[in-house]
Amino acid sequence: RRAALDRLKSKPVLTVGDAPDFLREGGTIRFEVDDRVRLSVNLDQARGSALNIQTRMLEVSSEVLENGVVRRMR
Repeated sequence: RRAALDRLKSKPVLTVGDAPDFLREGGTIRFEVDDRVRLSVNLDQARGSALNIQTRMLEVSSEVLENGVVRRMR
């Protein structure tokens, strides 16, 4: 997984996964499913890949990784 994310790092590709360290490894969006679906966003990776994440998507996210720091949103 890490090698694939490294190859895609600067390309305009939205990467989505569910592994606990997915965002730290360079993924863009992580889903966690338990009693409900939770969404986390790596804003640094999105910006580095020239992807735009809508504000509404960030508002409903559980966590946002920005400037190397994870912020809990909900």
